[in-house]
Amino acid sequence: MIFYTSEMLSKQTTEILRFLSAKDIKKLGNFVKSPYFNTNPAIEKLYELIRIHHPDFKEEAFELKSVFQKIYPGKEFKEQTIRNLYTELNMLLKKFIGMEELESSGCEFDSYIVAGLTKRGHYSISENFIKKSYDKNYEQSLFDMEMFFYFFRLGSASINNKGYLQKNLSKARLDTVHSVLEKLTMFFLAETLNISIEVFDINIYNPAEKKDTVADEFLKNQDMRKFILYLESTNNRYASFIKIRYLLYYYQIQDFNENNYYELKSEIFKTIKSVKKFDQLSFVTILVHLVTKKILPVNRKFSREIFEFAELFQSLNIFTENSLLKISLGLFRNFFTVAIILRKYEWTENFINEYAPYLSEELRENEINYSMGILSFKQGEYEKSLDYFNKFKMKDIGEKINARFYMMMNYIEMKAYESALSVLLTIKQFYLDKEIPEVYSVLMEDAIKFFNEIIRAEEEGRKIDGQIYNEAHSDKRYYHKQYILDKIEMLK
Repeated sequence: MIFYTSEMLSKQTTEILRFLSAKDIKKLGNFVKSPYFNTNPAIEKLYELIRIHHPDFKEEAFELKSVFQKIYPGKEFKEQTIRNLYTELNMLLKKFIGMEELESSGCEFDSYIVAGLTKRGHYSISENFIKKSYDKNYEQSLFDMEMFFYFFRLGSASINNKGYLQKNLSKARLDTVHSVLEKLTMFFLAETLNISIEVFDINIYNPAEKKDTVADEFLKNQDMRKFILYLESTNNRYASFIKIRYLLYYYQIQDFNENNYYELKSEIFKTIKSVKKFDQLSFVTILVHLVTKKILPVNRKFSREIFEFAELFQSLNIFTENSLLKISLGLFRNFFTVAIILRKYEWTENFINEYAPYLSEELRENEINYSMGILSFKQGEYEKSLDYFNKFKMKDIGEKINARFYMMMNYIEMKAYESALSVLLTIKQFYLDKEIPEVYSVLMEDAIKFFNEIIRAEEEGRKIDGQIYNEAHSDKRYYHKQYILDKIEMLK
């Protein structure tokens, strides 16, 4: 257990240290022992305490007096001295994180070397270094923000180099300018569209905060389709990427039908393996969200299309053990749900095992309980399902409704009718709550009525009422319709 008090390392420092691997802790030691980065020997002694107590950092190990005595033996205790030391450690720790990032991104490091050479007037050396760096890195994705700044920095430095060298390089300099301008334009469009999608999504949940932005006005006043046609006609390497980003943005605010979907799907399948992992994750997440929101409610057969993207998603190997990317809860549930609908239970269990670790840490355990609770029910393991749901911490209204429906269905299958009716009563109380969003309430009334009839009929050993049978088979949508129809068919 980790404690945070004013008597020990700050919460922020401890949080950073706790998530460093053993290898990172060792590298941190090399960092603080380097006089280039640290000239305070007391920090080296403090590091030894950190190394010994990583990753637990219990309160007593970093109590101010105790640490002071270990670092300054025989001296009079001064609280502010240790507090200052802790602050200095925090700053060094952040510098270490930054240096690790810089070192791991060879491209960005190259750009700083080039900038340093150019600023110091080493124009020929800078140009030679740029050529070697380009040859090494040119085929990498240009839509990685890191790569964009790499190309932009190197291109800008090259323009300056060629200007200062002035050796019949006017054409070469102009070519470089054109290349930098192209990358700047494409990066601006790609990121503007990407962030605008995020803004649109945020506005859905915060409509009161919605306001037009400069980006909105810019995009409204551009003929993007005409521009994309130009890119395609000139075989521009960015054409497909910009088209996908634009269509994903456009269909957020416009109708999205099956023909639109197939156009976008074709473009994504053509391009997705040539873009960076972040964009692969983004393309799949946004498209699946569009299908789930705008097509699936009117065409349930599109579950198979979502599942096809789930299989594509698996083939991309987006996540690695040290990946900073996370799968969103929405995408995780979308893939899980369609797999359940299609009764691909073995695939579903493998999916949970493989991708739950890439959910945010605070969501992970709870989502495993939720998913495994549903999967266990579908596989007929009712007690196991209940165990998972009993451990599941229900947070939003949708979870509270859906989890209780599954708990009730488990009780029905176990013939624990009294417990089933008790849960049904709780669901009914939710329904009667006037603040429940309409998106949930419209699906609840008929489901509550049908479940009540099913439980009573099974408990009393009688057939279902004919009127209820006919109502259930109408075109109405309600919670767990297929389960209810199957039950009613058995009780008719």
